[in-house]
Amino acid sequence: MYAHLSMTDAGKCYLDKRSRKRPLQIRLEWKILTASTLGQQNQPSPRVKPSSVVYWMRFLLAICAGLANELLHIDVMTFGDYAVIVGIGLGVLFYLASIMMVLHVFHYGEAELRGKNRHITLGGGTFIFVWIMVSVLFYTLKI
Repeated sequence: MYAHLSMTDAGKCYLDKRSRKRPLQIRLEWKILTASTLGQQNQPSPRVKPSSVVYWMRFLLAICAGLANELLHIDVMTFGDYAVIVGIGLGVLFYLASIMMVLHVFHYGEAELRGKNRHITLGGGTFIFVWIMVSVLFYTLKI
């Protein structure tokens, strides 16, 4: 049907046929700002999700735990064969502190975190990974 037309004409015909089927609809909404609408808050203020708060708190506490491992000189020279046990114990103490903060400082429970025992498990893998990486980094740098 369009064999005698060039490629640009065929493309135009295709676009014309397509635009007839579904016309382009642009919907613009304008809101007039007046003194009365400026004082009103129609939308709720943006709020950080409780799971994000727990996750990032554990991330920062993992950095603190890794730094504490180095600042307290938890290594083989100081603690001998018990250095690994003491280092892990310090990490566990930081993690227990984060659990207490979630429950008693932020008052997040099952409803806010959407699940049973989420106050314990949320961000746990990140905590362990970041804590080990920061501990190894600071041990290597010997701050």
